[in-house]
Amino acid sequence: MSLPLRCETHAGLARISDPEWERLFPGLPDPAALIYFVQQCGLDGFEFHSVTVQENDRVVLYVPLFEVTYAVSGLLDGFLRAVTGTIGRWLPRVLRPRILGLGFVEGEWGQIGYVRQSDPTMLRAAWGLAWEAIGSLQQAHRIDMTALVNFTEATGRIVPPETVSRFATLSSMPYGQVPIVFNSVEAYLSSLSKSTRKDLRRKLRDAGRVSIQRTRDPGPWIDDIYRWYRDTAERGEMVFGLHRRAYFERVCDAVPGAEYVLYFIDGTVAAFNLILRTPDCLLDKYFGMHETLGREHDLYFVSWIENIRDCIDHGLPLYHAGQGTEMTKQRLGANLIPSINLFAHRGRVAQSLLKALARRVAYQSPVALPSVRLGLGWTDASSVEPAPQRI
Repeated sequence: MSLPLRCETHAGLARISDPEWERLFPGLPDPAALIYFVQQCGLDGFEFHSVTVQENDRVVLYVPLFEVTYAVSGLLDGFLRAVTGTIGRWLPRVLRPRILGLGFVEGEWGQIGYVRQSDPTMLRAAWGLAWEAIGSLQQAHRIDMTALVNFTEATGRIVPPETVSRFATLSSMPYGQVPIVFNSVEAYLSSLSKSTRKDLRRKLRDAGRVSIQRTRDPGPWIDDIYRWYRDTAERGEMVFGLHRRAYFERVCDAVPGAEYVLYFIDGTVAAFNLILRTPDCLLDKYFGMHETLGREHDLYFVSWIENIRDCIDHGLPLYHAGQGTEMTKQRLGANLIPSINLFAHRGRVAQSLLKALARRVAYQSPVALPSVRLGLGWTDASSVEPAPQRI
């Protein structure tokens, strides 16, 4: 006979063993070591929590949480940014809400850990206990808004439909993945359209001045690496938080499989790519480059081909290329996985205002993507691995 479920709230991300992590978060590209390392390094303004539910001393549900104050005006531009910035000084709890996010800050997509093949009735009871614990955390920390961040349709199956119905939606950037079914770079190029194949070959010919160096010791180049990271992140859309310099200094020591690929032009580092090899994929974590030199020498495309080559050389079945630039990634043979953010403000008027703003700032993908619907398959907890959509 099963013992009663036990729910615990943790200050920080609860430590579990690697086998437990893989059982609870199958398909998540990021290994546990990287997730915990982000917490250790910290992000300015962020606090981490988690809620776990155990049955018979075994964790059956793991909800990662983060807490941050976020200025909604940062998502806007021009007149709307000025207006909301002014209003935010008068109504800080509306336009500078304290947010409790479900999911990972660092993780490639939002995910709640749970045991597959579990009894649906038990999972529903576990989720009910977890949601009560989340509610207590909301009250204790005076949380204004709760959000599910970057969930895919597959990773959102654990969330009951009645919970999803409380939230408004905000579309997010899709993820790109390339299944490695090629035994050479030439075979990969042959799988692309004629125009793309011709364009890539020209770019690679023109990259004759580019030299590549791999290292797990970024020390000599850390100033450039961190500068290119910040410049690239600050040019990006919907930036939620920035890593500290310590993350880039120490990641290769803390996370097995992490490595820098540096791209030099005439002896000057012009771009970097932080990659992570796991048994299941090559994970492209961060790419940053000198804006002028990088574009002039097509370093994004040079790095893409280098990562395809790396997957082939190491026998990795998947290249996970992350979010953004989906038109380019699609042209380069990637499958696209749509994602979505959900949010709920505790005040009805504030929720209505934020829903109106969300329509203004919703991410508009240049590629037609299927809608993401969360809360599906609650009675079928057999799988959570995202099903890539080839558009």
